[in-house]
Amino acid sequence: MFSGCGAGVMASLFTTPLDVIKTTMQVDNQNHKTIVGTVKKIFARGGLKNFYLGLKPTLIGQIPSWAVYFSTYQYFKELFSAKNDVHNILTKDSPFIYMGSAIIAGATTSTLTNPIWLIKTRFITQEMDGRQKRYRGVFHSISSIYHEEGFRALYKGLGPSLLGVLHVGVQFPLYEKFKVYFAHQNKSDELTVVQIMAASSLSKIIASIVAYPHEVLRSRLQDSSPDSPNRTYQGNLVQMVKQIIREEGWRGLYKGMGVNLLRVTPSCVITFTSYEFIKKYLTQLEIF
Repeated sequence: MFSGCGAGVMASLFTTPLDVIKTTMQVDNQNHKTIVGTVKKIFARGGLKNFYLGLKPTLIGQIPSWAVYFSTYQYFKELFSAKNDVHNILTKDSPFIYMGSAIIAGATTSTLTNPIWLIKTRFITQEMDGRQKRYRGVFHSISSIYHEEGFRALYKGLGPSLLGVLHVGVQFPLYEKFKVYFAHQNKSDELTVVQIMAASSLSKIIASIVAYPHEVLRSRLQDSSPDSPNRTYQGNLVQMVKQIIREEGWRGLYKGMGVNLLRVTPSCVITFTSYEFIKKYLTQLEIF
């Protein structure tokens, strides 16, 4: 748990500006926005500080998010590995163990932390052109959303987030398989920093490409505040997908993917490398 907390916070500090760019592109339902154009717009609205909008809820969210995720993943991986499996499905290093553990951990984390990520999205998008600045801080935003839109509003975007567990269902089995491959090459369980970086980045890139559209759906649902153009989305994911394709084409489902890969790849490398080394250190201290 401590490994996951430290890893997540370190990654957030480095990647928040890219997250702001990505979220701004995702919620924009116009077709002409580019990465460079988005950067110029964000800077024009408030300078460099606007690239750190949502940092506070992000840091608050990372502590429970990665702590819950890594501890839940590790728990179920060990639980499934200990099962007596007569069909040899849950053998050691089986992808089913990694996939099942990752999906359970992802669903648990998404459900518990969805309100934090909704607040982060609102913090970023309230600075967009023509928006009323509604939220002064994390607790004020929670109170405002609850009183204006109801408790359920704090869980807008949870549906796409749960669909997004496909992402970790792909990423973690690949990550574990890459680790096994490198360990086999080394003839040792000890991996180098470069090997951990390679395993984490390759698995993240593949998973991100496969599961990206759910991020656009989630961001637009979370952005559907009273003064947002995305308020027209009513939460029916099938109709929402059809509307985006009709109005923006298939590319609308992949808005911001380029900058997302620039954001999540180094973030994942930092997170996983930090996690592995913090875990190793705590294990040596007999804390982990």
